[in-house]
Amino acid sequence: MPPVISAGDQHVTGDAFKGFSPEALEFLQSLHANNTREWFATNRKIYESEIKHPAAAFAATLAEEVENLTGHGHNPKVFRVHRDVRFSTDKTPYNAHVRIALVPQGLGPALPMWFFGLGTAKISLGTGIFTFEKESLEEWRWQVVERGEEIKAMLDAQMESGARIEPPALKRIPRNLPADHPQASLFLHKGLSVWRDYGNPEIATDPGIVEICRRDFARLLPVWQFCRTLKA
Repeated sequence: MPPVISAGDQHVTGDAFKGFSPEALEFLQSLHANNTREWFATNRKIYESEIKHPAAAFAATLAEEVENLTGHGHNPKVFRVHRDVRFSTDKTPYNAHVRIALVPQGLGPALPMWFFGLGTAKISLGTGIFTFEKESLEEWRWQVVERGEEIKAMLDAQMESGARIEPPALKRIPRNLPADHPQASLFLHKGLSVWRDYGNPEIATDPGIVEICRRDFARLLPVWQFCRTLKA
């Protein structure tokens, strides 16, 4: 059940998520333009009422949606607004976006998740595995050898319906793999995720955003189901 949200959050009524507020998008735009600790401290209450609490409710709603879709329980995760800058040359302190992951219960970190992202310029929904664990990578490559045509057909169908495939991590096919395989280009991937993007983030303020996610996650379901066949 979605978490209890204070009565001041107008876009959450009981258990029904009604979309983010226009103020939420304004906050992200302003944070993008004023990404400093001082500005954030001054506007923290807006972040909590318009971003943090509604995002938690939305994530819980999405977890229920993908459970209904897949028959498998998922744990919702809303990523922190604070950036991890320890190993980055970019010391910008905050993420000017909302990121949500829906993690399958009991399947381990190597198996596929669902994703939602709300930024200042677009919305993205996706599923897959960002980076394969060693065993999953070996299984992926074996599957390409044995089922390459089927995998390509699945990915082609996704792209024909408007989705995009995360670009491959490698530039060259590893030496131990058959470079003459008809689907050898799939060996360049060290992960597999498929996305559906919207260039108008304002749709996140519409109550219909839940239905959009439900519809697009259903379209992405074949990718999630395939990724589940990869061993953790």
